[in-house]
Amino acid sequence: SAVREINLYSTAEIKANGTTGGYVNLTAQAFNAQSGSLIQANGNNGPGGDINITTSDVLLSGAISANGTMGGSFALSAKTAQFDGTATIQTNGSNGPGGHIDIDVSQDINFVNSGLYASGTTDGGSIRILSRGGNLSLFDSLIQTNGGNGRGGSIGVSAFNQTILKNS
Repeated sequence: SAVREINLYSTAEIKANGTTGGYVNLTAQAFNAQSGSLIQANGNNGPGGDINITTSDVLLSGAISANGTMGGSFALSAKTAQFDGTATIQTNGSNGPGGHIDIDVSQDINFVNSGLYASGTTDGGSIRILSRGGNLSLFDSLIQTNGGNGRGGSIGVSAFNQTILKNS
């Protein structure tokens, strides 16, 4: 049977760091990561790792990081998603291109005071945020795919109903 809930409290840490970033795969009906919590798959001297979350309902206020010399990847598949307060997702490249952030939600997505970063020292990475059947709201949030010595990255934002950008 499926895991009903994963709760990461404020001091919880899941780490798969190494020379190259590792792999973190979390699947549950509900996923809640409080402010102060950390999921990491950083590459200390190689590419960032892969972090995947599959859930029905997600509330993310913590930090997710798949940084490396080349950025890693983060993928979220959910029914509803709320990014709140101090939510931060990073797939930055410290000596190469930025990584990928892919957020695919079937209903509503809300970002409040949150940050998504897929920047690189060469080319920027890519960020895709999709609401297949609901609304997408970005309030007081930052999405960044900067390139250092190369091209900027790509940002795709799409919703079935309405997309609201306010102070973002």
